[in-house]
Amino acid sequence: SSSKNASALVVLVSGLSRSGSTWQYNILKELLGAASGAPVASAHAETPDASFDACIRTPPCVLKTHNFAPRLLLRVDAVFSSHRDLRDVLLSSMQMFGSCLGTRPALRSRHGSARDHDVAQRFQQYAHWAPFA
Repeated sequence: SSSKNASALVVLVSGLSRSGSTWQYNILKELLGAASGAPVASAHAETPDASFDACIRTPPCVLKTHNFAPRLLLRVDAVFSSHRDLRDVLLSSMQMFGSCLGTRPALRSRHGSARDHDVAQRFQQYAHWAPFA
C-alpha cells in the first residue's frame, strides 16, 4: 500500500539558501506524515551531522541541508530542491543579513554574519545538489 511505502521514505531538501527550502521542508514533513500515518523524523543542519544518521535510521524522515554531502545521496529515496528567482534570493539575503555578496565586514545577527551567507558560496553548494534533484 502507499502508506507502507511512505512510512519507509527518507527525503532530502537541498535548495539554495533563501529560496524557500524551509517552506518546502515543512510541507514535505506534513505530506509524508499524512501519507504514512506515522510521526515523521526530521533533521536540519548546514552540515549533516549525527542527527541526520539518527533520522535516516527511523523513517519516515525528512532532512534539510544546503551544504552538499555526497554521502547522503545513497541513503535517501529522493532529493528535492527549491528554485526561486535569483533577484529575490539576493534581495532576501540583503534584507536578512545586510549583505549577500560577502563584501561587507562581518555584520553579526542572530542568523550569523553576512560573510556566512555569501550567496556565491551558496550558489556553489546549490550547483552540486541540482543534478540529483
